Amino acid sequence: MSLPSFSLEEENQVSNGDKVIAWDFKGNEILIKNMYIQTLSGKEAIKNKIIKIIKTDKAFASIYKNSSYGIDRLSILGKEFYSSKTKVEALVEDMKNQIKKILGVNDVLSLNSKMEDSVLTISFTVDTIYGVVEEVLNV
Repeated sequence: MSLPSFSLEEENQVSNGDKVIAWDFKGNEILIKNMYIQTLSGKEAIKNKIIKIIKTDKAFASIYKNSSYGIDRLSILGKEFYSSKTKVEALVEDMKNQIKKILGVNDVLSLNSKMEDSVLTISFTVDTIYGVVEEVLNV
């Protein structure tokens, strides 16, 4: 399936009444139901955008190569926790800064990382205009 390209500004526009395309993160594709592209709004739209930032790898998504969108997972993949700890901390700080730019986000209340067996787990709690959004992800 060929996807249309969007600018970073278009990607981050979430406000009252706006809808965003629903993304199936397990299948890594747009969510389609009964031949219709599914959309999200409100709290779920913002949560979708946060997860998309965290799961987007700059190195593999050519649309984002010249932007600050996404994270640089290649800098930590396959590395021991102690050798990549400062890189993980830098990634988490980068994620926080990107999440704060999403319209509708009031504050990043917490964004924590845990590296175990070369698997990075990110948990976040974000205050939005729609209420608090929380999630735990393996990146």
